[in-house]
Amino acid sequence: MSRLLPALLLLGLVLTALAPAAAAQSSVTGTVLDAADGQPLPGATVFLVSTAPDSTRTGAAADLDGAFRIAAPAGDYRLRVWFVGYLPLDRAVTLGGAPLALGDLTLASDAAALGAVEVAATRQRVEVRGDTTAFNADAFAVNPDASAQDLLAKLPGVVVEDGTVTAQGETVQRVLVDGREFFGTDVQGALGSLPAEMIQEIQVFDRASEASRFSGFDDGDAEKTINIVTRPGMQNGQFGRAYVGAGAEGEYLAGGNVSLLDGDRRITIVGLTNNVDQQNFATEDLLGVAGSSTGRRGGGGGRRGGGTDVSALLVPDQSGLNATNALGVNYSDVLLGGDLRLTGSYVYNATDTDLDALLTREYTTGDAVSQRYAETDAADGTNTNHQLSVRAQYNVTDRTELTVEPRLTVQNNASTGTLLGVTALPSGDALAQSLTTTASDASALSGQASVRLQHRFETPGRTVSVSVDGGLSDQAGESLQAYALDSFSDAISADAADQLFDTDALTQSLGASVRYTEPVGTGQLQLSYRPQVSTSTSDQLAFLADGAGAYTVPDAAYTSRFSQQSVIQRGGVSYRYGGRGRDALSAQIGVDLQHETLQGTQTAATSFHVDRTFWSVLPSARLRLPLAEGQRLDLDYRARTETPSATQLQNVVDNANPLRLTAGNPDLDPATTHSVRARFNGTDAQGGSVLAGFLSASYGVNAIGTSTTTATVDTALPSGVVLPAGAQLITPVNVDGAWDARALVSYGRPVPFLGSNANASIGTSFSRTPGLVDGADNTSDQIGLDGRVFLGSSLSPRFDLSLEYGARYTAVANSAAPALDDTYVRHLAGAKLTWLPWNGLVVSSDLQALHYTGLDASVDPTQMLLGGRVGYKFLQGDLAEVSLSVYDLLDQQRDVERTVTEAYIEDAQTTALGRYVLLNLSYKLRAFGG
Repeated sequence: MSRLLPALLLLGLVLTALAPAAAAQSSVTGTVLDAADGQPLPGATVFLVSTAPDSTRTGAAADLDGAFRIAAPAGDYRLRVWFVGYLPLDRAVTLGGAPLALGDLTLASDAAALGAVEVAATRQRVEVRGDTTAFNADAFAVNPDASAQDLLAKLPGVVVEDGTVTAQGETVQRVLVDGREFFGTDVQGALGSLPAEMIQEIQVFDRASEASRFSGFDDGDAEKTINIVTRPGMQNGQFGRAYVGAGAEGEYLAGGNVSLLDGDRRITIVGLTNNVDQQNFATEDLLGVAGSSTGRRGGGGGRRGGGTDVSALLVPDQSGLNATNALGVNYSDVLLGGDLRLTGSYVYNATDTDLDALLTREYTTGDAVSQRYAETDAADGTNTNHQLSVRAQYNVTDRTELTVEPRLTVQNNASTGTLLGVTALPSGDALAQSLTTTASDASALSGQASVRLQHRFETPGRTVSVSVDGGLSDQAGESLQAYALDSFSDAISADAADQLFDTDALTQSLGASVRYTEPVGTGQLQLSYRPQVSTSTSDQLAFLADGAGAYTVPDAAYTSRFSQQSVIQRGGVSYRYGGRGRDALSAQIGVDLQHETLQGTQTAATSFHVDRTFWSVLPSARLRLPLAEGQRLDLDYRARTETPSATQLQNVVDNANPLRLTAGNPDLDPATTHSVRARFNGTDAQGGSVLAGFLSASYGVNAIGTSTTTATVDTALPSGVVLPAGAQLITPVNVDGAWDARALVSYGRPVPFLGSNANASIGTSFSRTPGLVDGADNTSDQIGLDGRVFLGSSLSPRFDLSLEYGARYTAVANSAAPALDDTYVRHLAGAKLTWLPWNGLVVSSDLQALHYTGLDASVDPTQMLLGGRVGYKFLQGDLAEVSLSVYDLLDQQRDVERTVTEAYIEDAQTTALGRYVLLNLSYKLRAFGG
């Protein structure tokens, strides 16, 4: 911790230095209005572009009243205002010491774009504004009940699949509403709670990090972001939807959402309860993966979560059948005359999971199958999760900005499970069999907080940013496990144990960052220093039951106390040449020098001490290259390091599955990854088409892979634990030559003669995964080829039809185990229909056909998933609806998955919900004021 003192001292000095420097600054304010009726144009894009050689650009989006405020250094600028369907405004402005009030800025309608209805679909549908692609929602017809997610599926270049939204080849990570945060990174929850009818425009862009947006120096941490601009007249009021459904076999589904709008204040509440395996929110079910049998999947995951890297375990859904109760609240407001922007969200999620799973694996040696493994897993678990996040951004002065972001997560998990595993020779002769029962109860507390202070000096391009980040993760749990193991190697032997595991893992981190930018020539120089220290302890105490059934006998073979500390000092220099805006030509190159000290000590079971030092040179380079109108090419290269976690270093055996033992490796070194990325975006605003290309590749040095060792006879490990014949020991190891690459080209455009919008994409992927299998190197190469075609109607809001077809080709080749080579194709075809023929009648249908070629039909059978709904709308404005819906009418749903690794081929199947019928009642709330 003492190594952070220089950074913290520097932080104090910088904060003190900023106080007198923050006095002088300038700003410009105004209101963007429709020239015809004087109504505000919320979401209008406003930019100040410096006329100086560095082309410094600062921008903002108009709020719900059309008002904007931009802080910028004194100087000469071009003020530019854009809005879909209106002629842009461009004028010269000069900022001095006093604020500049421009008053009302009126935009005239673009008569050419608004003239004829027959060309509106192509001429109004898309517009390019710098690095932002804006889609006019009115050009894409959707049914009256459509959500924002349904509307997004119609946009060219946008793909919605399994709750994930991809735009321009990249996954959307954040949703804004009128420029403000909405449910953080929960994209699915945000889009599902917004009705399409209130959307005027959808903006797609790469949102730079907070530091990059402020300084103009790109750090490469951009997120693909969607900003939803709401329609005028919906600034005040309420909207939402409530629904309830029940089935004859006890099925139920109920929920809803309501949004309360009052000027700048917005409150959204979302709720869900059901037992039909629907989860609206992206659940951080960490303990469901690391702390219970529901995430075990063949012993690959552990029972105990000591030292687990929490951020790596964020998953959207749980396997098995789930009953869910969830509640989410999102709050947003602008206070203190616009100087304070406050957003926050709270999400509660409780999931009860019932899992029945079957799994088979084939292990190989050379070109022959050497062993088969099969297991059945039955588990019941409950997981509750509370998440609270707040973001406060305060303008201390016109040139100084303070941002505070705390986040807190509290979880509890309880589960019981039974696991039966069998290993056998290819002939079918059994090698070993185990039966394990578990009962666990665990809890976790995770908190993070960051404080960032940024300041712009009078000299354009000169900025300083200071931030402090801290984190805390505390996980504790108690688990009971009883197992019976039979080994049939040479002579039949048996082993059994009744154990209690008491685990406690605490991780703390503190880091700081100081960045200074200075204009140099036609560019900008950045100096940075980032110290960080993290400490963790991971204790596991194991006990055996005594004669009275109490757990009082220490079990030394599974007991461990581990502590770890990592201290990183990183500093660097970078230079950016060219314009500041992300749509301007710019090139950037830099290098960081990093020094890391890694220390760790383990006692009990086996004892060891780690004390190692690592130096790393981490270069980076970026290029932003504007091409023709509406086209841009981005190139990006960076190197990063990854420190092994406490779990990966801790050399203690996890016997959650006695036939699949796992342990850490104290000899692990930090991994270094070199990544390169290229992106092309081309938008034809006149024709309404979008072309996007994406290429990424990464290469790992000292990447953390796996070593799998199969015992041929009963083998005692150094800790005293016996690895039975036919069982595996899996440990992490450093490997070189790990590759991961993918490329994607997507194209979307209107098809006027069909009254539809079409999206097509083709992509390829390649991964090389090195590992050790019984001490020998084996490299697994996997090649994938994907193609998809989507056609969505835009004829009428009363008739919504979409058709899609996709195919995915997968080929796997192994250097030392050709028996693992595999080739197969996954075909998926689908159709969705919503039709409102007359008098409130609603008919909808959803068909998905899944078929594999190259696999045994018993592993992945052809599935036809057919669902439908017939409903009737009533009350004024069709606000209410009663309907009857059926899911999986043909009762063919199967949850199956094939996985091919450098060590085995795995086929897994979990219980699926199957066919059910619901009688539903829903009601829409719509009440907007002026």
